[in-house]
Amino acid sequence: MYLIILLFSLLFLFLPQLHTGFNFLGITSIATLLIFIYDYIKSAEDKKRNPHPLLMLDLMLVITGGIITFYLAKITGAALASGLVGFTAFLMGRLYKQLLFAQFPIFCGSFVGMTSPVFFTGFTELLLASLIAAILYIYVKNHFIGFGGKLGSIAFTSVLIIILLKMVVYA
Repeated sequence: MYLIILLFSLLFLFLPQLHTGFNFLGITSIATLLIFIYDYIKSAEDKKRNPHPLLMLDLMLVITGGIITFYLAKITGAALASGLVGFTAFLMGRLYKQLLFAQFPIFCGSFVGMTSPVFFTGFTELLLASLIAAILYIYVKNHFIGFGGKLGSIAFTSVLIIILLKMVVYA
């Protein structure tokens, strides 16, 4: 999976930079990729020692957070819907310590659900984007610990993949 992420990064970050010459975005892309490789090497040993037994539950929580936020956003707006879902997940973790692990996957799904209905015209697209985000979350959750923006980046990547697939299919 990490090889796919690295190749995806190379394709969308480095190739355009070779065409236009290395600028700030190219240097930032290279630095991000190097940080990712360093973090992967550093945390590979931890992942072998501490495998997460609740992978399927993480999958369901991300999907649930995305679906609830998407439909709640039609009533309240995207940012407020994501905030409400995230705050509810936070309260669940505070009130019931057994549910503490559920906060991050639900919040990750809420970022997927913030996507405009212009991009997701049907439930299937939302479900696929949430599923891709859940898979990415499972593979990346033990990496970039302490770095901000991981959950939003996962959501953005999953939505971007769905939009690109729609462009290929309908082109």
